[in-house]
Amino acid sequence: EFKPQELASLAWSFATAGHAAPALFDGLASRLSVLVGELFTAQGLSNTAWAFAAAGRPSPALFARLAAEATPRLSEFKPQELASLAWAFATVGQPAPALFDGLAVVAAQRLTFFKPLEVANVAWAFAAADHRTAPALFDEGFGRHVESLGGGFNDGSLVQLHQWALWLERECGRADGLPSEQLRARFHAAFASRGGRPSRLHKEVLSALASLRLEPAEHLQTDEGYTLDLVVEWRGEKVAVMVDAPWHFHNRQPTGHTLLRRRQLRHFGWRVLPLPHWEWSTLYHSAVADDAPPQRRMQTYLLYALEQRVI
Repeated sequence: EFKPQELASLAWSFATAGHAAPALFDGLASRLSVLVGELFTAQGLSNTAWAFAAAGRPSPALFARLAAEATPRLSEFKPQELASLAWAFATVGQPAPALFDGLAVVAAQRLTFFKPLEVANVAWAFAAADHRTAPALFDEGFGRHVESLGGGFNDGSLVQLHQWALWLERECGRADGLPSEQLRARFHAAFASRGGRPSRLHKEVLSALASLRLEPAEHLQTDEGYTLDLVVEWRGEKVAVMVDAPWHFHNRQPTGHTLLRRRQLRHFGWRVLPLPHWEWSTLYHSAVADDAPPQRRMQTYLLYALEQRVI
């Protein structure tokens, strides 16, 4: 009974309120995948993508339709709508090369109208998507615009811009679009200062690694500002053990943030071992044929993971 625009508004409202409604979003995704061409407005397309990404409910079919509908109409989008669209696709990890090509062109044309949050979202989205065919966007003009907005970035935007700067300089091998070293130092400081209390999952993994006499190091910080959950030496190499909590995934698929972190760490020379939370929890709660105690299950799992799943 809902019109397409009403369905989009419903998704946006639930995502904005932070109200988890997986069944609702699954139903909306199914319906909107068919009706996306009737959303009419650029705002409707952007809000729909943002809502599903913010709610952690990726739908490959829906996002493919959104990309197909939005790409030829990007000239209709306002800066905020362009930024939200880019952020949404990068956050859910949905490949959309044609969309990002178009976003780069349109964003470059209107760059001076982008506010701090919008600049940070666009920059981070291109880094997370690892979309490198955007030389027209990240040129010296982009660096100057970022510099001019320097005092307007909040901590979250500074964190995003640090990951973008790492991507542009270290992964893409470019420096022409970067702002001053002083502003980049602010990016780094904001990124490196993030912290949090160790979770129960973190403590369990630490204990299990220690029981294997691997002498895990906690919260080691890299030169780039990344804080590694745990680090062990295995077969003569340092391995960063990523204790991946529920918020690192959408429907058991890594979020764009998680994928970016893993990719950059690997680029900086680290071997990475992701440990998904649901696999670890089964070591406690699932029925195991040999009826081994949880500690033994954890040790067996970690030894297998270190041998077979380090990336």
